[in-house]
Amino acid sequence: FMGVVATVCELLNISHHRTTPYHPRANGLCEVQHKLLTVELRLRSARPSCPEWPGLLTEIAFCHNVSPMKVLANHSPFQMVFGRSPRLSAVDVCFPTKQSSKPMSQQQYQTHLDRLQRNLMGIRFDASCAEIEEKEGRRVKHDIQRSTMKSARERTRFKPGMVVCKYKPTPLLKKLRSEE
Repeated sequence: FMGVVATVCELLNISHHRTTPYHPRANGLCEVQHKLLTVELRLRSARPSCPEWPGLLTEIAFCHNVSPMKVLANHSPFQMVFGRSPRLSAVDVCFPTKQSSKPMSQQQYQTHLDRLQRNLMGIRFDASCAEIEEKEGRRVKHDIQRSTMKSARERTRFKPGMVVCKYKPTPLLKKLRSEE
């Protein structure tokens, strides 16, 4: 089965990352999505005229896909895929502002396609820059958290020229004790 998955990922240029089973902390992004999904299901299922929860999944997925994300430079996943904003209101869907009475010529179609591709490339570039900034921010935050006040106090407690005794714990097993 993994050979089929690897082949599909290779064909679609997907980088597949495997995580340890039964160890949710190894895949934090997935756990965040699961938390978001459970919170949304709980909130939406409390409505009086609520369908069964499988019917709510498409609604929740659509809301997630059209919501702007900080890591995507305030673009939505919908914009990342289609290169345009989604049509969300009934007025946009029922009464579009631009209606063409005649079909597009091949040249007009190609021009429109080129414009969409340029727009999509710009959106993806913005998102990749925002992702790099977000990763750097997370790295800095992690480094600050790792340098705790306790270790800072320990570093300042010892001064050059002081005599320091090193504590060497003895192992509990007799086999591992060194005979000195």
